[in-house]
Amino acid sequence: MKQTIEYIIVCCIGLIFSIPVAFKIVVSVFTQGLKTIKGVNYRSRPRILTDPRFGKSSYLHLKDITLHCIENGDPRKPLLLLVHGFPEFWFSWRHQLDSDLAENYRIVAIDMRGYGDSDKPRGVVNYRIEKLVEDIRQAINALGYDKCYLAGHDWGGAVVWSFAMAHPGMVTKLAVLNCPHPVAFQTYIRSNLTQFLKSWYMFFFQLPCFPEWLITRQDLVSMDIALKGVVNQQELDAFKYTFSSATALTGPINFYRAAFRYPSRGAEGGSRKQLTVPTMLVFGANDKYITQEVAKLSSKYCSQMEFQLVPQASHWVQQDAPDQVNRLLIRFFGSSSGGEDDSGDDLRESASAAVRRGLDAAKDIKDGVREDVGQLLGDLNEH
Repeated sequence: MKQTIEYIIVCCIGLIFSIPVAFKIVVSVFTQGLKTIKGVNYRSRPRILTDPRFGKSSYLHLKDITLHCIENGDPRKPLLLLVHGFPEFWFSWRHQLDSDLAENYRIVAIDMRGYGDSDKPRGVVNYRIEKLVEDIRQAINALGYDKCYLAGHDWGGAVVWSFAMAHPGMVTKLAVLNCPHPVAFQTYIRSNLTQFLKSWYMFFFQLPCFPEWLITRQDLVSMDIALKGVVNQQELDAFKYTFSSATALTGPINFYRAAFRYPSRGAEGGSRKQLTVPTMLVFGANDKYITQEVAKLSSKYCSQMEFQLVPQASHWVQQDAPDQVNRLLIRFFGSSSGGEDDSGDDLRESASAAVRRGLDAAKDIKDGVREDVGQLLGDLNEH
């Protein structure tokens, strides 16, 4: 009964937050016309999604679901499993897949259930945290491992926190990017107005259909806003392509719906114990959605956690500051043999990463010119 009442309150809060959103849309229609509510433009699959630099595409056939993944590196090395956030997919880890991390690890970046090319089960109940944790467990085993190095960002961070608490013996080391410990967040949002207001969308997402429509309007303009300055046009097109289908956003938003509708009592009880897995929390200092204070509170629930603040980086820290994040991951995880990091390794990583990014920039310019010419000749829609 208590859980039902709490969920009704959450939905009422979401409805309240939806009022100014709806009002703004109505005003925009009257002032700018129907173009403000148009849907998603058709786009073909961007070539960057099949760029061999990031690795090869494959599928993990688990007990009840099939997950898509991209893997790079030596399959004989220890497993480094990367778990994305919202609204992302494996592509958000492209700078880590194509980095010196691949020299010491078999890197696998998955599309979580409901995302990208993975299965998209219907129903909110299929996105409970227990199922997300079980997907990670089965994925590790399906890849032929009993344990792994584990990293997660945003919602992926929430999943890997929960996984490490449920299966600490399967995690060698844990890296979490811009996602506080679940209990720290649950406690803080109830007592801090700033974090409550930053998290308004979590309540708004409890409403049916409206959130999906809002995000897809004006050819996913919300992604232009969220990822501004983080990705180039080619990369933005990859995100828009992935979330352009009619059902592409329902699964990801169901993560939020399930979190409030089916809170995990077992996970919450376990998460109040000290996490013993060595943990590093990396945090972009300019995160618009999460305060630094709640991130730092995560150490209260870890027996050994280091906090790494990345200045000038946003919520999308592994895309915003890939070189620095890669150095932190290499140093924290160490080599595959468990060796210690040294400054020479950091310098080599920095230099090689800079060369790669320069080559990537040149490639993006060439591809951009080719695509612009193709658009003019084919009279395609401009984005």
